[in-house]
Amino acid sequence: MGRAKRKQPAPPPQPPGQWLHALTTAGLVVLVGLALWWWGGHRAARPNLLLVTIDTLRADHVGVYGAREARTRTLDALAARGARFEQAQTPVPMTGPSHATILTGLYPPVHGVR
Repeated sequence: MGRAKRKQPAPPPQPPGQWLHALTTAGLVVLVGLALWWWGGHRAARPNLLLVTIDTLRADHVGVYGAREARTRTLDALAARGARFEQAQTPVPMTGPSHATILTGLYPPVHGVR
């Protein structure tokens, strides 16, 4: 013969305030989620980004920066339609570490590219 199973006592009833609090919290979570879904789906188109970096090209040899005899028509046209930085400074005069700084936002001693 097997053992008789004991009935587990029912959990004590929770006060009405806890249920109300739980339902209010759940409702707020649903409302915030719906609001984020609604307004998040109607974003404006993201702009295209093209980063042009050129090694060993002086600015005074590019038409958009004032060179009169420059042969950089395509680069000049691209600069005319986009954003151009007149006062860009490099943290180090070497291409590799400078590109790493552009892409990470960290200074060369921090990112370690030499």
